[in-house]
Amino acid sequence: MDPDQHLQAMPILDKVLIGADESGNTDARVKVRLSLAQALCDVKENFVDAEQHFRKALVLVPVDNMELRHNVLLGLGDMLLLSGDIDEAQATINVSLGIARQSGNKDDLAGSLISLSLLERALGLPDNAVARLDEAIDLLLQQALSVAGDEKKQNANTLAVCYKGKRRYVSKKSPFQGFIWRDLQGCFHPTCQWTISLM
Repeated sequence: MDPDQHLQAMPILDKVLIGADESGNTDARVKVRLSLAQALCDVKENFVDAEQHFRKALVLVPVDNMELRHNVLLGLGDMLLLSGDIDEAQATINVSLGIARQSGNKDDLAGSLISLSLLERALGLPDNAVARLDEAIDLLLQQALSVAGDEKKQNANTLAVCYKGKRRYVSKKSPFQGFIWRDLQGCFHPTCQWTISLM
């Protein structure tokens, strides 16, 4: 979803959130908050309100729903990184990585590895950042052998992100310049839909 679509969707999401809360459907309450948080970051760079939605979603998400919990944590971690809260971003992304490893979900694991790569590059650890991307690439190449259709296209898009980031990381002429929130859409999770574009 591009920024214009997010802008148009925000009033609708506000109404959907009311309905989700009234319904008592926990998954819906979490997913709508994730969408709202993403829209707030993407359109308005409103990290304060976005963080409130992420943290409320984290409270609501069922403990046994590992995929959804991972999505919430990864979204929160990316937002914290973008807003400059490096220490908490690191802790949050590491927790998301642990959940992804525990669940065995390769898409989730690739997402967490790419976010951790961004974090480590921001911390001035380019070798570590490249190693994270190499691990993500290996996972995605393995997965490419067993997916088709939209999943295969999604896999290819994520691989392209990894290769782009790796190319920038190994080039001494291309220092890390951060990343843009609207480039954090569409890559990993059907509920969050982050795409990370490594600058």
